Parts: sequence; C-alpha cells; structure tokens
Amino acid sequence: MSKTNHKPNIAICIGNMVSVFPMLKQLCGYLNHNNINVHIFNSISVDYSGEPTDIGRTSIFQLPNYEMFDMLVIAPFFLSSEQKIIDSVVMEAKKRGVPIICVGSEIEGCFSVRSDYGADITCVTNHLIRDHNCNDIVFFSGYKNHDVSEERREGYKKALLENGLTYDEKNVYYGELWEGPTKNELMRMLDERDTLPQAIVCANDTMAMAVVQELAERNIRVPKDIMVTGMDGIDETRGFITTARLFSEKTGETVGRIINEYINCNKKPDVLTIVSPDIDYGLSCGCSKKADCFNEKKRHELFTELYSAEKYTMDTLKVSQELTNCTTYDEAEEKLYYVLSKVWANSLWVCVNESFMNSITTLDLNKLNLLTEVTSDKLYTNKGYGENMIAIASYRNQMKMGKITYPISRMLPDFYSVADEAKIILYTPLYFKDCSIGFIAMDFFPWSKIMYVLYILVNGISSMLESVRRQNELLAYARKVDELYVSDPLTTLYNRRGFFRLFSEAMANSEKSDRFMVISIDLDSLKQINDNYGHKEGDNAITVTANALKAAAKEGDICARFGGDEYVVFGKCENEDFPEKFVKKVQGRIAAYNKRSTKPYNVHASFGTCIMPADTNENIDYYLNLADSKMYVNKDKHKRRRTL
Repeated sequence: MSKTNHKPNIAICIGNMVSVFPMLKQLCGYLNHNNINVHIFNSISVDYSGEPTDIGRTSIFQLPNYEMFDMLVIAPFFLSSEQKIIDSVVMEAKKRGVPIICVGSEIEGCFSVRSDYGADITCVTNHLIRDHNCNDIVFFSGYKNHDVSEERREGYKKALLENGLTYDEKNVYYGELWEGPTKNELMRMLDERDTLPQAIVCANDTMAMAVVQELAERNIRVPKDIMVTGMDGIDETRGFITTARLFSEKTGETVGRIINEYINCNKKPDVLTIVSPDIDYGLSCGCSKKADCFNEKKRHELFTELYSAEKYTMDTLKVSQELTNCTTYDEAEEKLYYVLSKVWANSLWVCVNESFMNSITTLDLNKLNLLTEVTSDKLYTNKGYGENMIAIASYRNQMKMGKITYPISRMLPDFYSVADEAKIILYTPLYFKDCSIGFIAMDFFPWSKIMYVLYILVNGISSMLESVRRQNELLAYARKVDELYVSDPLTTLYNRRGFFRLFSEAMANSEKSDRFMVISIDLDSLKQINDNYGHKEGDNAITVTANALKAAAKEGDICARFGGDEYVVFGKCENEDFPEKFVKKVQGRIAAYNKRSTKPYNVHASFGTCIMPADTNENIDYYLNLADSKMYVNKDKHKRRRTL
C-alpha cells in the first residue's frame, strides 16, 4: 500500500478516553478540519495489575503499524498504570522513526505538551486571595516527596508569597490524591484547628470532592463556611468545583496545532510546550456568576444524556445476551451482522486472528491429546496478533461487506481509503483472559453515544466468539472420546464396541435383498514373534495386518480388531466371489510388505469367510462363528505347512 494521494494519519494510544474527553474531542475536530485522519487505539482501562485480562486488552497496543503513521500521541497518565506498557508503545514508534507527542508529562526523545502544574495551582490560589480576599488557606497535597505533588505544593507556596502571606508547612496536609487518605487528613485538620480556614486548595479534583463530601457530613457549608478548589477538570466537578483543567479543549487544540504545523507546514515543535492555566469557575468558591452553573438547560442536557445512556446500555445488554446464546460459528456470524446493524457507525469491522478462526473451524481430532489438553484452560493461546486477520463481519459506508482475509500489517482492509472516508477510527480489543481474539474498529466521534455501550458490545462479542470456540472444542473432545471408545488405539481399526455399533447402523439402513461378507482373520505365529523378537515387533505385525485390511477395504466396510491377533471385516457383498477377492487383496498387501521388509520374520494371516443375507433369521454371532470355524481350518493348514 502507498500513502500517495491519501491524507496523513495520526495514531493515539490511550487507556481511558472518558477522562480526556474534552481534549480528545477538540483534538480530533482540529485535525479533521485540517484533513488529518485520527486512529485511536483504546485498551478500555488504565488500571493494570498483571491479571490475564490486562494482558488481553493491552494487546491492542501491538496493533499499530507505525510505518503507516505520521505521528503518535500518548498521554501516559491515561494510557496505563504499568510503565512497561507505556515504554513498549514509545519504543515501537521510535524504532520506526515516528515523532511522538507526549501529553501531560515529559519523556526523553518526545515532544511534550503539558500544563505547568505549579502555575495552575498558583492561579487557583491567586483567585481565592485576590477575588475572594482569603488569607487563611490550607493546601491538600499529594504524596510527600513526589515530583508532581511537590510541583503543585510549590505553586501554592508561590501564590502565598506573591501576595504577602506567610507559608507554613503546618497548613499542608497530604491526602495522597485519593479519597480515603484525604478524609483522614481533613479530620486531622479539623481536630488541630480552633477555627475553620477560609479555603482549602486541593492538588486534584478527587481530593476536592472528598473534602466537600466530608464537610457536608459535618454540616459545614461550601462555600459559605469554607471554599474548596481542585485541579484536573474531571467531568464530575464541572460547574461545581472551581478547578484548573489539565486535559481541556485548550490542550487538545494546542496538540492539534503542533501536529498540523509539523505535517502540513514542516515546522518542528519545541521540545516542551506549556499550556497556560485554564480555570473552570464553580460554586465551591462562590463564583456563581462565572460558573457554568447547573441551570435548567444543563439539568435537561444531563438527564437526556442519562436516559440515552440507559437506553443504549439496555439495548446493548440484550444484544450481548443474544450473542452469548450462539453455539455455532455460522449462527454467530449471522448474529454479528444483526448486532452491527444496530450500532451507530457508518463503517465497522470485526477483525479476528486467523489462528483463532482456525481453532473454531478446523480443530484437528488427530492432534488432540486428551491426557493433557482436556484439562487445560484452552487450546488457543495467542498473546497478540498473528500474521493474518479475518474481517468476519463488516460494514463500509453502511453497506454489508463479505469476509476478508488480510495481513495484520495493514491493520484494516484497504487502510488508507477507509481512513480517508471515516476520518476517525477507534480500535478496541476483543480478548478472553490473556488471549487476543482480535479487535473491533469503527468510525468514531468522541461525542457519539457509542461510548456508553462500546465496552458492553466488545465484551459481548468477545464472550460469544470464545463461547463458540469452546463449544467446538468440547464437541471435538466428545468426538475424540467417542472415537477412542470405539477404536483400537494401536491399529486405529474399530474395536469390538465400534464394530457392533456400525454393524447395527448398516443393518438398519440395508435393503432385504442386500448381502454381506463376514470375514474372520487371525494373525499367524504372533506368540513366536513376541517371544523371539519382543512385543514391539509383535505390535508391528499386528499393525501390518491392520493396514493391509484398511487398504483392501472399500467405503462402508467395517474393519475391526476383536482381540490381540483377531480381526473381523464386515461389508456389502456384490457376488459369491467377493469375499475371496477381498482376502487375496489383503494377502497381496502383506506379501508386498514381507518382500520389502528387513525384519527377521514374515507376517502371515489365516482367513475364514461367509456370506450373510440381510433378511436372515440368524444374528451376527452365528456368522462370526461360521467365519471363525473356516478361519481355524485355514490356520491348521498353515500350521501343518510350517511343520513340514
């Protein structure tokens, strides 16, 4: 594939999209306006604890082929809590010379865009001092001696000193950026102080919300009794908590401008770009006039969004339940198209590892080892993506497409063309525990309602595909068990159970005019071979005879090993000479083996035949005994000949 005559393409690797929603929306809009396509690789969650599911979902970061991208954007804090995941993404892009923009932090060799956290806290604190005349302000910091926490604490200190106030370490409490420790520190502050401070500046919004909740429990009013501010700009605080927004629309536009200037204007960005403070004024400091308040319009928008989320979630749960009821691949494929037709997307692909599809459709019974694999967790063990993918269900511009097999290096069938059409494509992993099934890709806009149902949809499709694979695997095991139950493991001929099962089926499907041959075979001199050359050679003689029977048999004939050196053949008889012709074929095969064999012994067998009419009144045992008696006569002749 060639990039010629196609728009540039940008990759964004991210774990949590919701937390950076404003930035992502603005960034995608800016890039689209400047004819740059966006590909978002989303692992569903930032949290990583090493569980199998973490391995499965983060496999999506192995998907990007950076040779096809002009730039990579990452926000490490919202990519993964596991540093090795971040490092692997950065390393792959660097390996292929792709420039990287790192948002929110600094990584060596990357262009960084971030807020000045200290300046943000300074700005919020200045607002309390200059606009609300506060002079008694405490600070809830993060961890002690932590770089990011210290930078924010220094911003608080700077604001106090700039305004002629005294900085006192006693007014700093360490809430460690989480709810629990923050509430503990707040109780300590209330116990230590005789009077309430005028304001509490928190190093992040999580702590600010925890402070507000705990104060409410103690009937301390915000902002009348005490003002509270935060930092980050999470959705929960909008219009309520005064906060400095980090991953805001301003950040998205800044990153978009850098990308556009680099790609379209060949302008290399600065190593570090600082985004100026972006303050959201809220009710928590009394800025009701400045705040984006919770008015009737906002209330209506919020409840409309909640109702939409509920509807989409319920619809998707129903779809997920329908998917999990599939038992065959054909049924699953049909159901997938039905599900995809309900998803709000013009183009959508369900792409599955070719090896996973093979594990569903071509499970080889001969390769199943029941002693080890029937108790294993699964046969399919891919931890990433193989060489080829299969788009098992897809829509393009709302038109149903056929199944497509393509190399993983392309990521999607006809990558450049579909990227130009879709403009923004979201890639989300399909996985079961630590195994990569594939991924879903769809044209996407960060403001679309698909965000509400995406993870339910992904889990439903993943569970359905794994369920079908497991169903097929269990059926294969059942067939294998049944095969072992009716088969002789040494020769692969049917055993006695298998013979009588197939005999009954043959008789049930026979016509009254049909006739059948019954042949009894006994291997000669097996004891002497075992005694003189060992049981391994005895097994060889048994197998040689069995192979000769299989080679002489036609379709529908039943060849069975009844005991150590005893065999039976049952099959349709075309004429009176048919059984003898069969015997001659077997003898010819054995003779051919003896001629080319270098073994110190020859293989010989004795035969007895009879013909059984379909409308006989005798049972099969009668004809088996009749064939046996003739075989023993034949065996005596062979014995006398060997004696002479």
